[in-house]
Amino acid sequence: MSNKNQKTSVLLCGHGSKDSDYQEEFELLVEYVQKKNRNCEISKCFIEINNPTIKKIFSEYKELETRKVFVFPILIFQGNHMELDIKKQIPTNKNISLCKNIDLNNDVLKIYEKNIKPIIKENKIVLVTISSYSKNKNVFLELEKYTKKLSKKISSYKSYCCFYGFERDVIEKLNNLEAKKDIHLVINPIFLFTGFLYKSTKKKFESLKFKRTTCTKPLMKEPEILNIFSQRVTNVINS
Repeated sequence: MSNKNQKTSVLLCGHGSKDSDYQEEFELLVEYVQKKNRNCEISKCFIEINNPTIKKIFSEYKELETRKVFVFPILIFQGNHMELDIKKQIPTNKNISLCKNIDLNNDVLKIYEKNIKPIIKENKIVLVTISSYSKNKNVFLELEKYTKKLSKKISSYKSYCCFYGFERDVIEKLNNLEAKKDIHLVINPIFLFTGFLYKSTKKKFESLKFKRTTCTKPLMKEPEILNIFSQRVTNVINS
């Protein structure tokens, strides 16, 4: 149990992006979490591109002896950004806690399954999932695991997964499928916000000539995911 007299801060740490929609949606995330947790200070930082950076914000913290800080990575995978760009920038201090990031193969999977099932009417469903590139092999393994689970849940007869920038092979396989006019293509971009990568992915796959193409929303545009994340913050700061 935390000291009731100790100030509490929550730091939401994202990757960063030049895209204005990403920046706007990240700010809305901060505001949403703050409204749900008025008893503590919610602030933001980034790995790169946007300010303040995580490195800068910790260099300026002056109250670490009297303040409890919970750092929430606004990331999907336990990749190099988590290991190299967040963990290594956090000072060793008993009052700083690094919290778990979003659980792709649990909460996210259930919500996308729930949202995709009602829109599926065709018998032939093809699922494609895409995420940001990572050198960390575990990231692709987790993406594959997620894709196989979701494919089974929505009963797709084929499924593919790839990193952004490596879509060519998947697109070639899609174009070689027989009876494209009978296939409902479901694109599930695993991105948090409506940034450049999400928009580019959506545009690439929606240009393919299938009977129907559906592209799911970014994670933080799904109200249930937003609520789960906010509740997780509440649970952590009240524990």
